[in-house]
Amino acid sequence: MSQLTDTTQFFAVFRFPPEREAEVDAFFERHAAWMERVHPREGAEALVQYSVAKGDDDGKLVVLVTEVFASQAGWENHLRIAHSDPDTVDLGTLTEIGERVIWNPAQVVHTLW
Repeated sequence: MSQLTDTTQFFAVFRFPPEREAEVDAFFERHAAWMERVHPREGAEALVQYSVAKGDDDGKLVVLVTEVFASQAGWENHLRIAHSDPDTVDLGTLTEIGERVIWNPAQVVHTLW
């Protein structure tokens, strides 16, 4: 899907001590594999985009997670899966080693392509 307008995007930003980077990397390897395994790639509940970006903010490791679903139904399906799958790789557990800065779903209102 090249046009993401009207999709539902979940985004989260975390801040970690730099010495936790290997742990954070390992977590997101597991999280990405889980997301790929449990989410449909087509239809109203599809996961159409997933990304994890890392950067630096005053010596802290900053991670931005973006999950884009074809519709609100995809976000709702994600929540159902996350709460029912015994193998869920829960982003919320990252607060044990770092700080959650932003955690929000939102409707995409404009994209360029």
